[in-house]
Amino acid sequence: MTFIIAYDWPHVTMPGEDNNSTQGKYENYFLRSFCAFIIICITFVHFEPSWVVLDDIRFYHLVEGVGRFAIPAFFMVSGYFLFSKDGHSERRLGKKLLHIIYLIIFIKVLYFTIDLIWLGCGIEHWHDGVVDWEYVLSDTITAEWNTMPVWFAYCLALVYAFHWILYKKNLSFKYAMYIGLAFVIVDMLLCEVLLFFGVTSIFGLSTVGLGEITYPFIGMLFFSLGYYIHRYKDEIDSKFSNESLILLFIAGFLLSVFEFMFLYTYYRNGVGSANLTFGSLFLAFSLFLGSFRLKENQLRSRSMEFMGRELLPWMYGLYMASILVTRTFIMPAIPIDDQAILDLIGLVCSIALDIGISYLWWSFLKMIVTSRKKAVKQ
Repeated sequence: MTFIIAYDWPHVTMPGEDNNSTQGKYENYFLRSFCAFIIICITFVHFEPSWVVLDDIRFYHLVEGVGRFAIPAFFMVSGYFLFSKDGHSERRLGKKLLHIIYLIIFIKVLYFTIDLIWLGCGIEHWHDGVVDWEYVLSDTITAEWNTMPVWFAYCLALVYAFHWILYKKNLSFKYAMYIGLAFVIVDMLLCEVLLFFGVTSIFGLSTVGLGEITYPFIGMLFFSLGYYIHRYKDEIDSKFSNESLILLFIAGFLLSVFEFMFLYTYYRNGVGSANLTFGSLFLAFSLFLGSFRLKENQLRSRSMEFMGRELLPWMYGLYMASILVTRTFIMPAIPIDDQAILDLIGLVCSIALDIGISYLWWSFLKMIVTSRKKAVKQ
């Protein structure tokens, strides 16, 4: 399996992206750096530092609440990189889907191995406590803390599979957009709008629980939206001024903060809260469309671009392992009593581990690809 991944997927910006799909001379470098930044923020959220903002609200709660735009933005970026003027990227939808499936297998095998090590050595999980066989099976078959992030790969695979079917049937990707829009409406109605009116259950069923069933399908809308924004970039871009995008961003940020503060009460009481908010939609759209306003060499970071172009899938797959190693072995060995400082050091170590291990794994895969190409030529 490792060899298959290495041979067919040595350079990726994200699961499913075609590096050659960017058209023309203009390259949107910001999107690559943006995706790398989001992975670092996700690492911060799942690291769960103890820093308190207000009462029992920790800083990572606020980042998570305001950062709900990350998932729609990720789907939009994935759809953006699917478009190609000559159709070569769309023709590779089947292979792109296989890439994502390989990544899912990679994640499951990795954390199954880690769980076995924790079980065999009797190591307590920093977040979930005792690791037993039931935990190992649950983490492998469904999801516990270790494999919780794999849900996004499942959703992305679903989105690619549906678009692949549409492509094979010679149907417009707009069908996926319409279906996704329906799921977005239902999700936001169940997980946010009804909560504003104090409705937490319908016929004895949790509204948030029902909304979470629809959440994996919202990617249909944002993926297709990213695809068509790339396809009709000039026409769409001309309809929005810089001022309107800035206002949309500010409105999205303020609305996200308000929605978080309101919904946090439900979250704290165990009801749950929305995974998708109105503010997150404004933020995702304004950031995505606003990225095209940057000149090609503005706000560039070569290191962030490299992570977004080459390391992103592995950073996504390895960041939970990096946190686990840091929380279990590194932080207990640091002789610092101040928890806030210890959390800061641990967070930096987790991010550095994620980037470093991802780079080593990418280098290993690249070496295998190079060796195979040389063997084929000979």
